Amino acid sequence: MRRLLPLLLPLLLLIVLPVRAAPPCEGGKLKSPIFRLPSVTLRAGAANRLKLTARHLDGLGIDISMTYDDAVVQVTNVTPGPAAEGHYVLWNVPESGLLKIAMFGTEPLSGNGTLLVISVAATYDTVPGQSQDRTALQLDVTVDEGAITACTIDGRLRIV
Repeated sequence: MRRLLPLLLPLLLLIVLPVRAAPPCEGGKLKSPIFRLPSVTLRAGAANRLKLTARHLDGLGIDISMTYDDAVVQVTNVTPGPAAEGHYVLWNVPESGLLKIAMFGTEPLSGNGTLLVISVAATYDTVPGQSQDRTALQLDVTVDEGAITACTIDGRLRIV
């Protein structure tokens, strides 16, 4: 029995420990909104447009924060995409490396598609091939002041 206990203990823990349910965006029956930023490659000094896409859109108001390394890239503009037709978009960069976006409208958003187009420009002092030539694009999204759970998929940006 003493020899079997070390072998059985991991199995007992698997049975006894509760199984975590996957968040709704990872395969449950619920269809939570999913917001995704792309991973892109950009030439030093060049500009690009990042398409923030959404699936299972639902809600009247959306607040979005995107953090990034402002030594690598600068945000120059944010415009509504086709999925946000008829909605207002306000944006600002209140501190280095933080983009804040507020979206609202009188009719709820619904469906799938490009929600926002974020225009960015690579900084001129970024040297391709260095460790400072890339940045994560991290999303935080709140839908209807937290009443609807949102899932996010972060992007990456690399300078070549």
